[in-house]
Amino acid sequence: MGKMIHHLKPVALIVCFGFLITFCGPTFGQQTEGKNQTSKEKELENKDSANTKAKESPKTAANHYIRQAILTGKVTDVNDEKHCIVLEFAVTPKNKAQATIIVTEDAKIRTRVIPTLFDDKGNLKKPTPKELLELKGKDKNLPGYESEFANLKRGQVLLVHQVTTKEKILGDRQKPRPKPGEKPKMEDLLSSYIEIISEN
Repeated sequence: MGKMIHHLKPVALIVCFGFLITFCGPTFGQQTEGKNQTSKEKELENKDSANTKAKESPKTAANHYIRQAILTGKVTDVNDEKHCIVLEFAVTPKNKAQATIIVTEDAKIRTRVIPTLFDDKGNLKKPTPKELLELKGKDKNLPGYESEFANLKRGQVLLVHQVTTKEKILGDRQKPRPKPGEKPKMEDLLSSYIEIISEN
């Protein structure tokens, strides 16, 4: 009898192991498959969210400006609808030129002229050091004080940072070259940073 029990122990273990595989195996497999599906779903969600963000903010990718020249000149006209100005600047000591400057929507406009402040009675007042610091705005490391496109007007002397984009450079390469003896037309320029040096 004792020998029979001794021989039955391995058989019982095999039966129990088979029972576990039969009934618990599918559950374990489903859990593993569920985890794999969950990780794949998360990857798809992350890709979708990244694509959505890219579509929602197309300006962010396009606004990698390439710096070019710095122009100093006088404003002769301002066009609020087209968000541009006409700048007259010296090409040589004797010759001047005019160019239309398209000001980007995210352009930073600064002024070296201290903004006018008034007290409660409407009288001019001298700004305190704290008020001057506040007038510099968020970009306190930039020269001058914070301003905006609406403050640009005729007669002002500006420092204009001309920029371009990769798309514009590639587009200009595809344009036909001017014929011999033909003067190239002055194209609209682009600026993402302007300083008001003086008022008119």
